[in-house]
This record gives sequence, structure tokens and C-alpha cells, in this order.
Amino acid sequence: MSSKIIGSSLHGVLDYLLAISCIAYSWLSGLYFDSPGAFYVSIGCSVFFVMQALFTQFKPSIFKVIPMNIHLWNDLCAAGVFLITPFIFGLTGLHVIYFIAVAIGIIYVGFKTRKDGLFTWDLKDIWEGRP
Repeated sequence: MSSKIIGSSLHGVLDYLLAISCIAYSWLSGLYFDSPGAFYVSIGCSVFFVMQALFTQFKPSIFKVIPMNIHLWNDLCAAGVFLITPFIFGLTGLHVIYFIAVAIGIIYVGFKTRKDGLFTWDLKDIWEGRP
């Protein structure tokens, strides 16, 4: 039995929900007034999540261009951005918890997602000349 318990379609829905919740937190918590830089990182990553979800090869997408493997690597990079942001901008309290919790959530969902997208491939496929 696989430990990958989240299907790619659910992952896509979670991407949209994550973007909405990050935007809501950024506005409602007053993050802009505490750290405009961290605010723009949060909003920028939210836009990135939506754009990536729109272009990934899974059901909740429109354009189906980015393979799921690349999507998951991009998620890992975004989690890294969320992990370092509170330390770069000197955040304290709830803002630190927000950024670290989002990063941990992204990493967890990424590692638990099955790569059952429409056209998944990996580096071995490219190396062997398969599209």
C-alpha cells in the first residue's frame, strides 16, 4: 500500500484553497503593516500557486502544460521561500507561525501526492527519449 494518499486532482483543489487562504491571512492579519516585504512574498506566492495550478497537467487545471513532477518540485521551492521569509524579514509571533505552518503543509501535501496526472513523466523518461 502506497503512502501517497492525495490524488493529483485533490492536490489541485488544495492549491487553489491555499492561495485563497494565504491572501486572506495576508490582508486580515495586517501583515502589510508589520512587514510589507513579507506581505508581498505571501501574495506573490499565492499568485504563483494559482498560475501553477492553472497550467499543471491535472483535472482542476485549464491549460495542462506543466507535468506533475515539475509542479511538485516548484511546490518544494515555494515551501523553502515560506520557511526563510520570517527570518529574512524579522517577523515575530503569529506571522512566524503562519509562514512555517504553510511551508510544512506544502511539504507534507507534496510528499503525500500521487503523480497520477494526465501525462506524468520523470527524468528517466526524458533520458530514454520518451516525451
